[in-house]
Amino acid sequence: MKKIKILKEKKKEEIQLIHEKFSKVQEKRKQQEEEKLNKLLQRQDKMKEKNDKRDKELIEFYKKQRKKVKLQMNEILSKRQEYLYRFKEKKDEKIKPSPKPSYLEKDKEYCTFESNLIQTLDNLRKREDVSKIFEKYNKHLKTIYDVYSKIGYNKISFFSKECIRLNEFKQFLINFGILGLLISTDQMNWIFTKIAKDKQNERDLQAYLDYDDFQITLCMLAIFSRFTERSRKLLPSDIDSTNGETIEYFFKFLGLKLPYNRIEMENFINDRRALTMKNLIDLQRKIKGNVNGYKSGNYIDLEEERKKDEKRKLMEKQRKRKLKEREKDDNEEGEEGDEENEEEDDKKSGGVEGENSNDKSGSEVES
Repeated sequence: MKKIKILKEKKKEEIQLIHEKFSKVQEKRKQQEEEKLNKLLQRQDKMKEKNDKRDKELIEFYKKQRKKVKLQMNEILSKRQEYLYRFKEKKDEKIKPSPKPSYLEKDKEYCTFESNLIQTLDNLRKREDVSKIFEKYNKHLKTIYDVYSKIGYNKISFFSKECIRLNEFKQFLINFGILGLLISTDQMNWIFTKIAKDKQNERDLQAYLDYDDFQITLCMLAIFSRFTERSRKLLPSDIDSTNGETIEYFFKFLGLKLPYNRIEMENFINDRRALTMKNLIDLQRKIKGNVNGYKSGNYIDLEEERKKDEKRKLMEKQRKRKLKEREKDDNEEGEEGDEENEEEDDKKSGGVEGENSNDKSGSEVES
């Protein structure tokens, strides 16, 4: 028992020693960590002080530089103003001020008119007297637009919309006798670009005519067709003087008839498209030879012209037949006359031979 107690006491002492050592080690570690933290804090404080000093110095330096630059700029500006003032004085001494010419103001007015041209034409289209005529001929115009808008859509596959582009617009003008007779190619290009490029930003940089734009172009063509000089500019007075009658005359010139019949209208367009260049030139000559031409509202109908051509052809055929019959009759009469002449010649030759034989017999008797 005594031994056991002694051992227990020894163990307790050992344990106490171990605890004491461990506590000492922990205290040392804490002290070391505290020292490290203090050193770090001191370093950070030093760095902050350095950075603050540097920032202050930079701010002062920039302020000084800004003041210097301001002073320099003020000096430069003052010198520049002095130079300009002297230059103006010298210029005023040399050149006297001249009044602005009046044609510049006129050009300004025309530029404003030209910039707002599409809007004014659209307002003209929506006017009562003009809108009534467009309503009257709406189905005719829609069929024309549908036919010519499908041409380009069928030819080129990457166009996602059926509409009239420059080639189809030119084909329409040629087929209906407008290009070359009423307007020139320069006017055609100007009309198309003016109307199509007015909305180009909204259309992803594609120049084409939709149905409303096509109606506006018809208004512009009707106005251009009244000009006696092709190279004349479009003026505000021209738009003011247009009314429903001028546009109706233009539609009549195109060959549009009332009441509307879709099959007849499509056949009429196809006939116009099927015309050769020679036929188109002949048609334009006939229109030019018409009394007062387009201005009186006269126009040439292709069906009537076709009927006239058919009558002429029939007359020519009948005339040729009569000539052939006459030639045949003349040939038959000539053959009969030849036969009769031959018979008469034969008779004459027989009579002469008889006389000769009688003469011979008489001579023999006398001998």
